Amino acid sequence: KQDYEDITICNGILYAQYAERSYHAYDENGDRLLPEAKCVTLPKNGFHIVRMPYESIYGWTTSGYTFADVAFNVLGTTLYDELTDFSAAGYAVGSNNWESFDVIDTQGNVVYTLPELNNGDGTTNYEYANSYLACGHYSMWTSFHYGVTNLETGIFTEYDVVEPVDGTECMIVTADSGLKGLYERDELAFDCVYDEISFSDGVFHLTRGAESKTYEPA
Repeated sequence: KQDYEDITICNGILYAQYAERSYHAYDENGDRLLPEAKCVTLPKNGFHIVRMPYESIYGWTTSGYTFADVAFNVLGTTLYDELTDFSAAGYAVGSNNWESFDVIDTQGNVVYTLPELNNGDGTTNYEYANSYLACGHYSMWTSFHYGVTNLETGIFTEYDVVEPVDGTECMIVTADSGLKGLYERDELAFDCVYDEISFSDGVFHLTRGAESKTYEPA
């Protein structure tokens, strides 16, 4: 018997949550979808992330992450130790033993390979990728260091906070000073001099003291 923490219904599918980011999915007849999978995530930008069991070369059963479409057709052919949700731009980041990271497209093709951050000194984790940048962090004991990595150059720029704006090619970044800036594509379009940057109705709202302005991304 499986105990569930929460129930979500989306597009006629019942998602029963039993752990963080872990669901079993059932159709209207109560039949479990993808029963061979250990779990799926809620659909985002047209895809589920799926945890599949497999037998390792050492003979024990373990699991890895791949992806499926909204109809629960498994599309990915590579199993990763972790796999982020796909961004609206159509990219996800898969971890290879947390030592290298593949940015994949919706066909499962590796379009970039990202390095460990801070030269491997600390634990790296990437959380998001668009067409130009990936954002992630490395942890050193109890301290966490966030930033953005340019997908073309592999250069990591550290910030106190990074907030991807899904559906755009933008990321809001916060410097150690607490002031905010804005990346669009692979350029810092606005330096970290703003008290607040928010996004609504397709427009960024930037505030600096008494000054305020809006910016519509390309």
